[in-house]
Amino acid sequence: MKYFAGLDVSLKEISMCVVDDEGSVVFRRSLPFCPLAVRDALEEHEVTPQRIVHVT
Repeated sequence: MKYFAGLDVSLKEISMCVVDDEGSVVFRRSLPFCPLAVRDALEEHEVTPQRIVHVT
């Protein structure tokens, strides 16, 4: 199954939403503003996105 992630980045936090190739939400999280937090969230859910979209 393919996964896709969307990141909405602000100065204090990152909102992340991961969906599968059928459009179903796999998980949503609000993370601290830190690239390692994004990596950790993806590893926690064992997801490797095919594409990541960044919104500022």
